[in-house]
Amino acid sequence: MIYVLQITGNAYTTHLLCEAEISPSLENVDALPERASKFQGWGEIDLEFSQVNYHEVVGFFSPRCEERYRPKTRWYGSSSLFIKVSLDEYSEKRDGSFGGTLDGDIGSISASYSYEFQIKYDRLHARGYGIKARLKGNPFDLVIYKQDKSVLAYGYLEDASTGYLCTLCSGFDLHNCQNYY
Repeated sequence: MIYVLQITGNAYTTHLLCEAEISPSLENVDALPERASKFQGWGEIDLEFSQVNYHEVVGFFSPRCEERYRPKTRWYGSSSLFIKVSLDEYSEKRDGSFGGTLDGDIGSISASYSYEFQIKYDRLHARGYGIKARLKGNPFDLVIYKQDKSVLAYGYLEDASTGYLCTLCSGFDLHNCQNYY
């Protein structure tokens, strides 16, 4: 019997956010043996807004340039990835979060695992479960645009692998105090 297991990963960064997703999939489900099967793997996601030193003009009547600092914000999570195949249809759905969420000046982090797909063939039913995570900054916080954003993600399922996925978006300075005076 021949069937195809795949795992795909996406990593994405902009000046405001970084996110990643790792999803397993299955093709040619008609070729699976008629028994319950489970294919397992593992996925990891690492999201980071870098630390940054920047200058800010403060004061209205006697303006001055002050150096400020924002520490890095990092979220790391890992979870099992799997595909379940059964003879009978079942209504199981998995979703939820792992590692919790973080809200603050920089914005929010959310991470979750979820039901990814469903395939039916005769009496065989296959469902896959993957992970995704997102770190998003507040668009009104100008310091967010100064921070570098990076994503590193990796996943495997049986012998299939995404390889290491890495993206980077460099921050930029919105003003320079020397130009102010």
